[in-house]
Amino acid sequence: MLAHTSGFAYDFHDPLLAHLILEEKIAPLTDKEGKFINVPLSYHPDSRWEYGVGLDWVGVILEKLLNKNLEEICREFVFDPLGMNDTSFDPDFLGKDRLAEMHLMDNGNFIHSTGLFDDSVQSFFSGGGGILSNPSDYCKFMRIFLSDTNPLLSDSLTSLMTTNQIGDLNYSYQPTFNPVLIHGNEWFPEIKKKWGYGFLINEEDIPERRKKGSLSWSGIFNTYFWIDPQSKIAGTVMMQLSPHYDEKCKGLLEVMEKAVYEEM
Repeated sequence: MLAHTSGFAYDFHDPLLAHLILEEKIAPLTDKEGKFINVPLSYHPDSRWEYGVGLDWVGVILEKLLNKNLEEICREFVFDPLGMNDTSFDPDFLGKDRLAEMHLMDNGNFIHSTGLFDDSVQSFFSGGGGILSNPSDYCKFMRIFLSDTNPLLSDSLTSLMTTNQIGDLNYSYQPTFNPVLIHGNEWFPEIKKKWGYGFLINEEDIPERRKKGSLSWSGIFNTYFWIDPQSKIAGTVMMQLSPHYDEKCKGLLEVMEKAVYEEM
């Protein structure tokens, strides 16, 4: 499930699940009780890579094993040890007045939006998303993958997160079936990409940008990050815009990243 080869998908990338949403046979992603993870398999396990609710199921499994909710688990094992004091699933913990406002990109104009979720606490904490944070805190997390010794994880677990775990399969284009929320996208289509248990991994250097073996992913409101262990560089851009993978938002990431490497 961590490798996204289990057969699960998300409705915004998958035609079967998008159709079932329209027929109200499965719950949408906005369901606060987590019913959206109760979906049929979209493909045979291990036949391809597809981003899906496997992460959310892993969160459920952790909660059952440790008899704690995911907020408590993340705080005990990640947030507190790293000093990530401004990171939480709970908007009340952080202070709702501190949350950045959401906007929708519409024909080049910014329209104020409530976003995919409101700011109330959900009864279900998602293993696939929903954490609130800021660039300073997230840099504390990225930094542990640049150091020679990971303070949170063993060498073997770090390796599982940061090296290919999908064999001969490849990360490839992700179509959209909800263009208001997300655009279709493939990162760096000219090269092969793999997936570890934590990140997308590019298998070649990206000219003027990150090096081979770099780790990356993104959040649904156009938050992006990359971790380049070879260059000892990590960076993040956090926006609060829909749809995800907006070309101008991706363009800003590219401009920033190239500027960083130009100064090396």
